[in-house]
Amino acid sequence: AKVARMSSSAELNTGQIHRPLAIYMDFHPNIPAGRWEDIMRNKLIGSRTRNVLTFCLSLVTAALTFWCTCVGQIDTDKLDADKLFQMARGKAYAGEREEARRRCRIIIARSPSYLDAKILLARTYAWDGQMIEARSTLSAVLREKSTYKDAIDALIDVELWDKDFGRALEIANEGLLLYPRDEDLLLKKARALIDLERDEEALLVLLRLEQMIPSRLEFVRLRESVSRRSVLNGLGVGVL
Repeated sequence: AKVARMSSSAELNTGQIHRPLAIYMDFHPNIPAGRWEDIMRNKLIGSRTRNVLTFCLSLVTAALTFWCTCVGQIDTDKLDADKLFQMARGKAYAGEREEARRRCRIIIARSPSYLDAKILLARTYAWDGQMIEARSTLSAVLREKSTYKDAIDALIDVELWDKDFGRALEIANEGLLLYPRDEDLLLKKARALIDLERDEEALLVLLRLEQMIPSRLEFVRLRESVSRRSVLNGLGVGVL
């Protein structure tokens, strides 16, 4: 009877202890009965303490997460776009052009002013022979920013690949009005002139490039090739 009364009082009406005190006493007969209420009360206090600590830890974690989100929110979109662009470019150069285009479209949807994604998209179109899409995409970029050299470079490449050498030369000349000493634009102008068989003009451009950057053997080899062709054609303008 005494054990039953203690069991009833030791449960403490908390709902925390689900087994009667008598079960514990059966397993530990050497512990005096008077100590059981203290033992069970300490268990309850320990459980409550753990619950409080767990709750506090959850609050701290939530607060830190919220703070980090707020601090990083300004740059998140840009960082995400930059990372996605690097991945898209890697896919494009690995030959996975459809996947590259998919990622470029995601970037553009998130950041419509991300021009490099549009240029990469246009280049992948051109690599797959979709010249109309490539021209349209690059023309849209140049309408947004007419002086963007990367877009000018890409559009010249598209025209060269599509064998519209006259249009490539025209775009190169327009670009050189903005960037008169740009070696990429000068080289593409020379290539367009060579493809148009305007060797004299091409040689003048290549000689200028050699003077600007004597260490670029590419210019020397290309000039020598054009010079040999000129001699064979009887123009007599080659500089061998």
